Amino acid sequence: MLKESNVRKGFFEHHEYLALKKALPDYLRPVITFAYHTGCRKAEILNLTWNRVDLKEGTVRLMRRKTKKAEPFTLRKQYCKS
Repeated sequence: MLKESNVRKGFFEHHEYLALKKALPDYLRPVITFAYHTGCRKAEILNLTWNRVDLKEGTVRLMRRKTKKAEPFTLRKQYCKS
């Protein structure tokens, strides 16, 4: 049997995400929404800087730990509103 390593545990079901989002203060809701929709880990979000965000193009270049490269991620249009 193959050994699994670095397996993520604790995925949120959609109803759990909505309950958590509702319970959070307003200033944290965009963070949990971004995390939920991108699958980013805490460190990926905390290390994100504005020079990797392009709201006009609707992309974020996420630094992935495994590849050590910044990979583009397309944002949903509602996240790019000013």
